[in-house]
Amino acid sequence: MTSRGRVSFALLLSLLGAALVVPYQLESNRFVAMRDSIEAVLRRANLAERSPEAVELIERGTVTIGSETHGGSVVAGFAPQVFSEEGLILNPRELATFIAAPSLPEWAPESLVGSRSTPAVLLLVAVAVGAAAGWTGLGVASLVTSILTAVVAILAWRQGVVVWVIASVGAGATLLLFLLATRVALWCLCGANAVCSIAQGVVREAIRLRVAAFFMGATLVLIPLIVVWISPDQPLRYQVQTFLARSTGLLYALVATMTLFMGCATVASDLRDRQAWQTLTKPVSRLQYLLGKWLGLVVLSTTIMAVGSASIGGFLASIRTRPAKDLPDAAAVTEEVLVGRAGVLPEMVPLSREQLVEAIDLAIEGDPILKDDIESGARKELDVRRTLAQEKQHAHMASLRTLAPGQAREYLFRGLREARDSGRVISLRYEFHAGAEDSHERHPVLLRFPKNGSWTDRSFVAGQVYVFAIPPELIEDDGTLKVELANVAFDGENFTEPRWSINFDGDGVEVLYPVLGFWENYLRALAVDLSKIAFLAMLSVAGASILSFPIACLLAFSIFAIGSLSPFLAISIDYYTVARDAPLVVQWLQWGVKGIASASNWMLGGFGAVDATETLVRGRAIPAGALMRAVLGIGVAWTAVALLLGFLAFRRKEVAIYSGHG
Repeated sequence: MTSRGRVSFALLLSLLGAALVVPYQLESNRFVAMRDSIEAVLRRANLAERSPEAVELIERGTVTIGSETHGGSVVAGFAPQVFSEEGLILNPRELATFIAAPSLPEWAPESLVGSRSTPAVLLLVAVAVGAAAGWTGLGVASLVTSILTAVVAILAWRQGVVVWVIASVGAGATLLLFLLATRVALWCLCGANAVCSIAQGVVREAIRLRVAAFFMGATLVLIPLIVVWISPDQPLRYQVQTFLARSTGLLYALVATMTLFMGCATVASDLRDRQAWQTLTKPVSRLQYLLGKWLGLVVLSTTIMAVGSASIGGFLASIRTRPAKDLPDAAAVTEEVLVGRAGVLPEMVPLSREQLVEAIDLAIEGDPILKDDIESGARKELDVRRTLAQEKQHAHMASLRTLAPGQAREYLFRGLREARDSGRVISLRYEFHAGAEDSHERHPVLLRFPKNGSWTDRSFVAGQVYVFAIPPELIEDDGTLKVELANVAFDGENFTEPRWSINFDGDGVEVLYPVLGFWENYLRALAVDLSKIAFLAMLSVAGASILSFPIACLLAFSIFAIGSLSPFLAISIDYYTVARDAPLVVQWLQWGVKGIASASNWMLGGFGAVDATETLVRGRAIPAGALMRAVLGIGVAWTAVALLLGFLAFRRKEVAIYSGHG
């Protein structure tokens, strides 16, 4: 294509991108003006003074501005809960957004039009992408893709299926980004050195063999289908969590599979068809060859991950436009899911050495049989005392997490000064066990905060997670928070003792507070996944350089599976016991199985130590330490070890032997 043609397509696609964004800018201006007007009315509402705005909100759940009325019965259902003790609305901006959100069309998510600057940024991006697509020679492909996407979207719109409109537009935009991203990836690898040349060859090979297109196509089809399959009838927070879990997990699995398969295939085919011999006869070392193959895989995988992540972000914005069940549900999306929170567990003081020794001595003295076994030499005293120490310490810690009927216990949380200073919502997360764990039975519990003496009686279903919002003012100046849990029931007048004791696991009670924004946390999760993929790329390249294609695939996929399942493997090892009464051969076999599993978990446990998808879905922040361990440990150290082992074996491999092909 001539330069004039490139410029023409760049201008055409830029104008087309701008035309698509202009409606969002207009809708943003309208929505922001409406929300600000509603917020101004809500700030005047005072329930203590029975102002007209407060009375209308309580009785009808509406806000009147001029001749227009906003809100309705849904707002009236929870309106009393939004007022503070002083009679003012706790969060007028959040409530105003919730009231105004139903006026938005489904094609304009609040996350895009809720700020006037967001559509402006989107406009610049659309113009830049259109110009880049036209200038890089993708003008015809981009125009055809845009026309086909528009046709499908219009047909879906006329049928009234808005979710398919969103899915088709998202898929078309993702395809355009992928086409442009591959051109950018090839441009980044145009350096005049052997490593970049080999890396560029890997990317071109993946495009020529349709490998990248296949996996990108799977992403284009499956991620929009996830949006379609999620039922809008469930609470909005669960819809968002479901989409995040399935889409990010699917994208990582597809890219990891492509990396392993392509890494094994590109090196094995080079060796089989003697392409490696032709390459290595040039001034290219074997180390450069391995590094070039690895770099090409990393660039290709990063490209697909980046495009897929952009697609996930767009579809996530569309899901957030779905109506929430109520204001707490809408708030949970922002405060519990689309956020990066840190957690603080209650301080549990273990038995001191003196207390432990005393408890062990009493246990031995109180058990004549055990005492005789020690004196006769049937059992070693050191082993007995070690076992008893573990049992006593475990029993003591369990007792601290148990509340008998009528019992109250105070728990101390430290390190919350940052949470107090932020002024944002702090949550007490709890999951209790009681009785027979019947899902149809509710149990009482009382939460009390000693700082101001406030308390609230709650009920829970055993085994289910609950969240209670805590005002930052309850945190002391030194960053400590005291929470008292009482296993009592309150019927409105009297306190009574329930039937069952309450207990919780080590992480069953936790204080959570936001430390990262969602997108910052998402980028950390993406960095963790890319670090793992960088190691998988080197693993597949190094394996295929010394093994045949099937064996290299078997090795690479096995290591990937063991590393990914290492958290579950660690739990299984803890519960795995060798049958002492079994025949000796069976015992040896069981010890061998446990040894292999333990060795595998020891070597590859770090691979699955940070599950970026699960952490993201739970609204937990990926700590900087965990991020550095993933990047430096897996992405750098493990990759370097795989490169070293592969190079040491590959340098001795004869690559000029005729394979019988070609």
